[in-house]
Amino acid sequence: MTAVYEGKALGGIFAGMVAEMGGYYATVTWVKETTGRSMSEGTITKIVSGDMKFDFALAFMIEDQIGRYPVSALIGSRCKTNTATVELQHAMKGWLKESSEVAPAAFEMLTSGDTTACEKELVEDIAAAQAFLDALRRKREEAGR
Repeated sequence: MTAVYEGKALGGIFAGMVAEMGGYYATVTWVKETTGRSMSEGTITKIVSGDMKFDFALAFMIEDQIGRYPVSALIGSRCKTNTATVELQHAMKGWLKESSEVAPAAFEMLTSGDTTACEKELVEDIAAAQAFLDALRRKREEAGR
């Protein structure tokens, strides 16, 4: 029997994530701009088809970018972790990151008088907090509470 991480399912999930990124070219361009790592569209093709070892680090980066976590959920299901828990963990991580950027932007605003960066960080923090709250509510609903 083929394990789910050895078969076509993982490649299919990855293909969907790549499509959400805007396609193969957009994905490799984003990876290059984000990490400096060079890859070709052929690399993505090989990962999708299973002809190349699955790149979990790349998949996790793409999950963070698209805001969905299908590979993490698959891994979580192997460990008896449900999708709502995985989503909650990612939402909490995103909120913690965004909220940590507000204070420095606020202090910069106080010294420079420019409110642009502070407003941007507050908007991102509020959106991340809402995503965290939504994930928390989904987790509670899933638990039947």
